Amino acid sequence: MLKYTLTEIKKHNQATDCWLVINNKVYDLSVWINSHSGGKDAVIKACGSDATEYFQTKAGSGTHSAYAHQKISDFLIGELK
Repeated sequence: MLKYTLTEIKKHNQATDCWLVINNKVYDLSVWINSHSGGKDAVIKACGSDATEYFQTKAGSGTHSAYAHQKISDFLIGELK
């Protein structure tokens, strides 16, 4: 599996180029961001960052569904170095 530094991930911080880290795994959500059921703005806030806590707490408003935990694996591109 490819490994990325947080410095590299920080460069992908926009809606059209959105990478984030969750539990030391790197995800590219660029093609999916407009499909987020909570709206793209919720994801854009996390682009380019370690979004583990943000994802786990649904930005402080609860928890993501089992489906969300399963779906995100479709966008896995690597691991955090």
